[in-house]
Amino acid sequence: MNKNTEVVCLADGATNCRSIAHSVEDYCKNVTYILDWFHIGMKFKNYSSAVPEEHKDLYDNIKWSLWHGNADKALQRFDELKNLIEDTAVLAKLYIYIENNKEGIVNYEARKTSRLVFTSNLAESTVNILINERQKGKQKMLWSRDGAHNVLQIRASLNSKSWNREWPKVEGIIYTTAA
Repeated sequence: MNKNTEVVCLADGATNCRSIAHSVEDYCKNVTYILDWFHIGMKFKNYSSAVPEEHKDLYDNIKWSLWHGNADKALQRFDELKNLIEDTAVLAKLYIYIENNKEGIVNYEARKTSRLVFTSNLAESTVNILINERQKGKQKMLWSRDGAHNVLQIRASLNSKSWNREWPKVEGIIYTTAA
């Protein structure tokens, strides 16, 4: 990473993710912090059972507003919904989640149309397939935490096209250590 690097951080909204993303701002050109659409979608799916059927359209409208990057309008719609239903405790959690993460809500549709990253669903499914299966005992050969870290470092290097540049440095360290 250098002063010309543009970083896109997809996060689930946790405070530590936000602080880590912002901690690299002095070392790169800019950091775009995005509340991951995958996590927004999962939250909406998990809380949908708390919304009576007659108010599902308003609930969907809240999600639509977020999809188009309008967090303030989504929060206004939440206020309308809270006035229409009796049990608002569950929805209050979703409201607070959106309120706390307004800075990371972007126009997801525009990013999708522009072929820019807006969700980590591919990474999430890759983690589930490649890592969890190896570390949760579903395979005959399990990875240790250190082993998984090392394999992921190699895969990241290959995928970021930095392998050819980085491998000679690592190779030199290995041969020096072995000698």
